[in-house]
Amino acid sequence: MELTLRERNELLLAAGFAPAFPESPPDDEALRPVRQALETILDGHLPYPAMVVRSHGILVTANRAFEVFYEDVDPALLAPPVNVFRLALHPDGNAPRVRNLPEWGRHIIEHLRAQLAQSPDPALEALLAELESYLSAAARGGRGARPRGAVGAGLGRWRPPAHHDAHVVRDRRRGDTRRAAPRGVPAR
Repeated sequence: MELTLRERNELLLAAGFAPAFPESPPDDEALRPVRQALETILDGHLPYPAMVVRSHGILVTANRAFEVFYEDVDPALLAPPVNVFRLALHPDGNAPRVRNLPEWGRHIIEHLRAQLAQSPDPALEALLAELESYLSAAARGGRGARPRGAVGAGLGRWRPPAHHDAHVVRDRRRGDTRRAAPRGVPAR
């Protein structure tokens, strides 16, 4: 069986046994090295967006470049807990900027269906139905349909810098801007 440790614990509990795998909240001190490793990995992906996602598409953390996915998005979609599947397919999220929305949406939907086939979950079923409704509306030309002039294979406004060019990294949370050099080139 391909079950997560959490799902194994649930089966054990349902059978009257104690959970075999301990679970800690993400901010637990014992997980500090894990959080540091994840931050290092995320920062290593800069200038490209990267994220860590929990089950059901819940955003745990992301690097600074991921902020491009927040631009022009309904603030209600950014209220915690942020669901990256909803953010991607919602008509007030990134759906209007995704050029290949039917293909991308189908990829997300098929992934969630595979998860449901492996481990039925009412919350995931509800999320799947919600996401499918967004794609149905987009297919009918309703909200979420690609606007005319959408460019690129993915998000229309974001383009990664060329690997040999320096780029500007802006941390909006701190409000600072710094010039970053490509890997292997000293910053000036």
